[in-house]
Amino acid sequence: MLQKTIKLTTTAIALWSGIWLLLSALLEWWHRGFVVHYVNTRWVWLVFAATGAVYLIFKTKDPQA
Repeated sequence: MLQKTIKLTTTAIALWSGIWLLLSALLEWWHRGFVVHYVNTRWVWLVFAATGAVYLIFKTKDPQA
């Protein structure tokens, strides 16, 4: 059970961190040109952590999904 939870957690973190970092980079590129160090990483981390937690909750309730 613990191993499955850890696996799901790392999967969710990897998935959502990739999605949100890509999205934030594209939004920064559109907004002011591609300047990576201007990306507000605190909001990116907050958003992907929250969405990863929601994903983990729903995934563990229905592991077959």
